[in-house]
Amino acid sequence: MPRPGRPVPAPLTNAAGRQYDNTRKRREEGRMTDATIETASATSEDEAFLFELYGSTRTEEAEAWGWGDREREAFLLQQFQCQQRAYRLQYPHAECRIIRCDGSKAGRILTEEGPDEIRVIDISLLPPYRGLRIGTALLRRWQAVAAVCGKPLTLHVLRANRALRLYDRLGFRTVSGDEAYVAMEWRRGTPIPG
Repeated sequence: MPRPGRPVPAPLTNAAGRQYDNTRKRREEGRMTDATIETASATSEDEAFLFELYGSTRTEEAEAWGWGDREREAFLLQQFQCQQRAYRLQYPHAECRIIRCDGSKAGRILTEEGPDEIRVIDISLLPPYRGLRIGTALLRRWQAVAAVCGKPLTLHVLRANRALRLYDRLGFRTVSGDEAYVAMEWRRGTPIPG
């Protein structure tokens, strides 16, 4: 639930303000500029989708294990449940939002607004929606919210994650890190690339 007084990112629509039914064609062409991208608070009814999304982020890793479908599914479920508990403990005020592209569930973004920052805890997209600038559009929205609130937008990312290049392009700067992770932030006044 958005906090009172905090701007809520507006839905993205095409120039005409309407939805299109050619999402598959745009996916195949690698362009989503005229897609409607919206987010809505996750509910308990989204749990199965969130598990599917989590599993999709670990597909390559899970296939390398050489396990059968049941073993892999059981392990991923256990890992998903652990991640959910860890997020609830570490970020008790986090807001989980389901990302929809032209009405279809495409991913999730998990954020938390604190007194000194707005943190992007996790952003994940199903494979058909990756590389289509959906993440770019969402992060630009959050940059605008952070600018209005006068707070930095922060995140942590694995050094090996391809999204690191996206964050660099959007003006995020490394503020700390270790062998595995990089802490990054974007501050008001940092240009948002067009």
